[in-house]
Amino acid sequence: MEESKVFTDVRGTLGYMDPEYMTNAKLTCASDVYSFGIVALQILSGKRVIELDLDARDHLTRKAKDVILEKRPLSDFEDPRLNGNLNVDDFKAILHVAVLCVAKSSKGRPTIHVVFDELDKAWKNTVSNMTARVRSEYNLSTPPSKSMELAETWPDNPEIEQQQQQSAPQPASEDGTAITTMGDQAS
Repeated sequence: MEESKVFTDVRGTLGYMDPEYMTNAKLTCASDVYSFGIVALQILSGKRVIELDLDARDHLTRKAKDVILEKRPLSDFEDPRLNGNLNVDDFKAILHVAVLCVAKSSKGRPTIHVVFDELDKAWKNTVSNMTARVRSEYNLSTPPSKSMELAETWPDNPEIEQQQQQSAPQPASEDGTAITTMGDQAS
């Protein structure tokens, strides 16, 4: 029986590669967490993927850490296209998770489950704040729990679509009778 060996080279963009992989050539779940952290930092900062080499990666992670340590203002890191229009607490929470993901040592990185839980908390907080803001702006009386439920499934929520249809002016023919649409005829 002959033995065969398969050698594979991991390929990819250097800026996403786990520093530990670059020294020991072993990919782990923590390597994926590292790469995710780099992607998250890019999204938060608005830096383009193609601009990311090792020096740019190191600069991006250092800048993010400085913001977390309050050595720099948040505005130094946020995507300028946001024009300051963001939930600062949730942005900082996501930035903090991303910084943990890009720890040089895999031992300092959270598991993907922890990352998911933290991002989920930030998302739910953002949705809650957005819902409250919309309720306030439009003087809506829907209870917060119902607003949250509607917001979590919006825009694919039939209840919202029904509310929008009921509040929208109905088209009428010249004699004033309602005009039905194909959707109205199907029910």
